[in-house]
Amino acid sequence: MKKAKKKFKVGDDIYVPTSLYLSHGEDDFHGGLCKIIGIGEEHGWKWVRVKERPTTKYGYDGLIEEQKKLKKES
Repeated sequence: MKKAKKKFKVGDDIYVPTSLYLSHGEDDFHGGLCKIIGIGEEHGWKWVRVKERPTTKYGYDGLIEEQKKLKKES
């Protein structure tokens, strides 16, 4: 039987990936454990915003799938 995926809500902690940019390093972001400040949906795409990087929307489903991997990397 497949284990149910955790349902995240605003205020929960979630792991997000690191983002590095060769041409503009000032936008680099070291991923890790972050606080969810928003969850929404647009055009059938569910997203998450975090306190540590509030202008970026992360794909909700992709983050859930990657939680174990992202936790190991942080």
